[in-house]
Amino acid sequence: MVSMASKVVLEVDKTKVVTYAMVVFLRCPELAINIENFKMIVHVYSLLEVNAFGISDKTLLRAGTGLYWPTNLINHSCRPNCVAVFNGRKQYVVPCRAIQEGEELTISYIDQGVEDVPTRKLTLDQEYYFECKCTRCT
Repeated sequence: MVSMASKVVLEVDKTKVVTYAMVVFLRCPELAINIENFKMIVHVYSLLEVNAFGISDKTLLRAGTGLYWPTNLINHSCRPNCVAVFNGRKQYVVPCRAIQEGEELTISYIDQGVEDVPTRKLTLDQEYYFECKCTRCT
């Protein structure tokens, strides 16, 4: 089985990954330049690619990127029962519909306004490296 992080490395622009690694090595002079550290940097980069949240300001303009645990562990659905919202640097997960006891919490990784199933599936495959099999897509 290929891990999600490994799949990212196989599919992303190699120049982008190498550039990221070079910046890390330049910004962290105490980090030895060797293959093991390079692999670790590439792994972290891959995790960021699929688990980071875009942070928006009050005008909904992108203000940054952040990892928010445990929200980054919540699975996707094109019919989510929750949304991730920000208040400054804090992230909250709030329900957007009634949630049944024992029901998995889900959020949408993409814009909910996209009605076309092939477009949603393509976006999720290209940006998050998985095929959506939620109830809205099947």
